[in-house]
Amino acid sequence: MTTQEKLTWMLGILAALMHAAGYVLYNIQTKRRTSEPNIITWGAGTINAVLNVGTFKEVTGLPQALQGFVGTVGSITTFVWNVWTCRFEKTDQVKRRAQILTQFKGLLSWNFALCLTAIVAWRVFESASFANLIVLFAVLLAIIPVYRKAYANPRTEYPTAWIIWSSAYAVNLTNNILGWNGNWVSVVNPAVFILMHLAVAILCSDRRRHQLSPTSR
Repeated sequence: MTTQEKLTWMLGILAALMHAAGYVLYNIQTKRRTSEPNIITWGAGTINAVLNVGTFKEVTGLPQALQGFVGTVGSITTFVWNVWTCRFEKTDQVKRRAQILTQFKGLLSWNFALCLTAIVAWRVFESASFANLIVLFAVLLAIIPVYRKAYANPRTEYPTAWIIWSSAYAVNLTNNILGWNGNWVSVVNPAVFILMHLAVAILCSDRRRHQLSPTSR
């Protein structure tokens, strides 16, 4: 194994461990009620995670995709755990429940269509790169409810886990740059995930939480 290969594996394992730490912390946050996971985002995101890691592995390689494998397991575990313990955001308003259900069905429909398109691009046209870009769009679509909720009320999320996830993707991005394989998707993917997770951290930052708290008005 060459020095470059050793470095690739080291960075890949580091990114995966950081990603796992983010999931552990996030579930601790949900248990403490400092984070309110959105069922729409986590439901659709779990589906997207499977396709993302499959296509990204073909674009890059196993070391770079280790983070994705950990993310897939973490996403499924988080979704099942929070459904089982009923820790998804709650509301007693029937109208709001109906609205959430409508949004969930609509988003899942779009997500399902995008996932099918990605599968066709991946398996029929044998383009893992194009398929991964489609999955990225589906992921961005799925996280919109979290942005909207955190923008309206930054106390629905806590930034620490999101910062850790962003940092893990930064390590992944560095790994792909150092081991550049000529495919831009290998850097576009982690770059998008860095910005996507960092945006949530900013929306629920301590500064915004303080500014919008009742005592600060």
